[in-house]
Amino acid sequence: MKILIVKRDKIGDMLLTTPALRVLRAALNETSPGSEIHLLASGYNAWVVAENNDVDHLWTYQRVRTGRRVDFRAAWGQLKLFFALRREGFDVAIAAGGNESPRALKRALAVGAKRTIGYTNESIWRRRLTDSMLVPVAGHETLRIANQLTPLGVELPLPLPPPVFESCAGSREFAIAFMNHHQLEAGKFAVIGTGARFPEKQPSASQILTWAEHLFNCYHLKTVLVWTPGGTDSPLYRGDDQLATEVMRSKPDYLIALTPASKDVRKIIAVIAQARTSIFPDSGLMHFAAATPGGVIGLFASTWAEPDQWAPVGERARAIVNRLALAEWPDHIVIDAIGAQLNTSNVLDG
Repeated sequence: MKILIVKRDKIGDMLLTTPALRVLRAALNETSPGSEIHLLASGYNAWVVAENNDVDHLWTYQRVRTGRRVDFRAAWGQLKLFFALRREGFDVAIAAGGNESPRALKRALAVGAKRTIGYTNESIWRRRLTDSMLVPVAGHETLRIANQLTPLGVELPLPLPPPVFESCAGSREFAIAFMNHHQLEAGKFAVIGTGARFPEKQPSASQILTWAEHLFNCYHLKTVLVWTPGGTDSPLYRGDDQLATEVMRSKPDYLIALTPASKDVRKIIAVIAQARTSIFPDSGLMHFAAATPGGVIGLFASTWAEPDQWAPVGERARAIVNRLALAEWPDHIVIDAIGAQLNTSNVLDG
């Protein structure tokens, strides 16, 4: 059997697909040895599964449109790619995701598989899919994605395997060099991230400084600050340069900026993997931090991203939910969570 998983979303969404990949691989090993799992991803998120042993072949395409700019070479590349995918003769194509995605459904249907599985509540799509499934009204994103395997007769283990990610050698080397330069040891520092696309989900500079001071005074942990590069008016993705500049203006010795890696998220993740723990607003990096040994405190402020669907997953992952904008949260909310997170065994091997 040859199965294609179509996943066109952001990097955090791709990470949350890895439990389903693990379940599918285990099921195929039992029922259909020699089956192949292919995955179609964008050039933006494909690296998340580049080292994943549950994927036999990774297909990637580049964005045709970035803002108002159209890349005709990318359009031609996509056309050639889908001709190649059709020649593969897939038995199944799955538009993987916890909600309906017309773009993913189009791509899954375009490969001409014998069966196409996807979530939809629209009759126009139900007529075209061989296995249409109603969009779930509840459940975590990992479970929603894995549930798309059930039309193939796959029984889901509960709990599901956790999300997994393997940093590449170059990123790990960067993390070691960064730690050596700043005299950091594995498990002896924390990470605070500002990355949040919407202002109401972003902490204030004073909050970040308060959390970092608490981590240092109470737990002897320095803090590494990471953020999304760019300005708040960036046309593609809102950046946090202004906030980071405000935080680092006071420049306490225990607060370190991860500026060299700001434009390479893989290097940031490799550093996060060495932290005692991390604090992130609801974001893609929050999910990667949750998959590391140190885990994460995920901050869900006034947002339409429901924690029941998007909470971080992992043994050391916890979510705090408060409907106020994050900058309005009293300090004790996060400080109490830091205590709950760190007052248990949570030290990485050096």
